[in-house]
Amino acid sequence: MCNCKNIRGASKEAFDQMVQLPYQGKTVSIDPCIVDEIKSLWAVGIHTLGSCCGHNNHEGTICVHERDVFEMIELGYELSTLYENRLDMFKLKSDE
Repeated sequence: MCNCKNIRGASKEAFDQMVQLPYQGKTVSIDPCIVDEIKSLWAVGIHTLGSCCGHNNHEGTICVHERDVFEMIELGYELSTLYENRLDMFKLKSDE
């Protein structure tokens, strides 16, 4: 799990600790403990649609564009167990 404080995801406290980064012409909010992993995916052309470190409450996840699903598998990512029917949701490697 991450080194973040145990906080509820989507809470004001969670949003207050997020890092703001430019991505595809807009600003996105990312949990600080997974910034490096997300940036590494961007660097190889993976289009992320959302992410969460899990805040020590559940596994961390990354949602990617459907066109990048095969590439995520090629990079060694595993599908998230939190979303049984989602083929675009992956476990964070930094959770391993």
